[in-house]
Amino acid sequence: MFSVDVADGKGLPLVVKELGTYDLYPQVSEYSSSSRDVPFYCSVSSYFKSQSDDRQSSDSDRDSSEGLADSDDDDDKNMLKESNMPTFEEIKEITIRRSRLVKWLNEPFFKELIVGCFVRIGIGKSESGAVYRLCMVQSIDGADPNGHYKVENRITHKYLVCVWGSESSAKRFQMAVVSDSSPLEKEFRQWVKEIERSCSQMPSKASVLDKREAIRRTINYVYFAPTVKQMLEEKKAAPTRPLNVAVEKDKLKRLMEVAKRKNDEAEVERICAKLLELDTAREARDNDSRAKRLVEMNRKNKFDNFKNLSEHRNLQVNLKLGEVGYDPFSRRWTRSRNYYNAEGK
Repeated sequence: MFSVDVADGKGLPLVVKELGTYDLYPQVSEYSSSSRDVPFYCSVSSYFKSQSDDRQSSDSDRDSSEGLADSDDDDDKNMLKESNMPTFEEIKEITIRRSRLVKWLNEPFFKELIVGCFVRIGIGKSESGAVYRLCMVQSIDGADPNGHYKVENRITHKYLVCVWGSESSAKRFQMAVVSDSSPLEKEFRQWVKEIERSCSQMPSKASVLDKREAIRRTINYVYFAPTVKQMLEEKKAAPTRPLNVAVEKDKLKRLMEVAKRKNDEAEVERICAKLLELDTAREARDNDSRAKRLVEMNRKNKFDNFKNLSEHRNLQVNLKLGEVGYDPFSRRWTRSRNYYNAEGK
């Protein structure tokens, strides 16, 4: 048996037995009628039960309040996420069309500006028509100077590295597959779903607005001397017009002499490689021109042969036996004759 230091308010000590019952040892001889009517152990058990119920109710209230607080936090986070998410109209304003890509192709701000913008990539066709994906430009790949392709009326070696959703979906595309029309809201929703599915990071509203402002600033772009020089070099490197190989080789030879006097071996190697490239290009062009001349010569000879044959045939028809130029063995257009001997039977 063990004791618990508990009183009921009248100074009555309690002794708790191992069986769980309560014995009362009164220190006063008189009780009120309420004390006699209701056993004390019942009031004590009710007291402990009420205390336990109060603790449980307070715990449940605290849990419910914490649950409400968590739900409020989730709602706040969702509202903050939606407020930071760019809208379709904002994404539409930073989507670059193919014609604008071609226009900005050799501009000095092309690489810095296009990265972070969106393009509408054609990926194939379906029964309803062409299928497009709204992709974000991750980078510009111009590492291969020989990988030229034609886009509208320009020739370039620059490719767009685009992503649709996660970073692992990055692929290289020609600008020729970029659409020249505005994106659709359906394509925007598909892009948002792919972002959520792949748990990728969506560009913030602030970054989209900054990119929109950068696009607007291109109208008042100021060109400096180094910038103009770089643009001229890029235009010169692009195979848009025939190059005078002889003039270019003379210029490179003069530059090589200057580099040799300065003992600049790296520059000498670069010029030698450029000269070799010019020679290779000239040989390829000469071979192509020679082949074209041969094809033209064959076509002309065929026409002349047909013409001469027709004239000679008409001449042979008009000639008679014994005249100059008459050929008895030449073929003539005649009616067939049948010879037979009826008496030889």
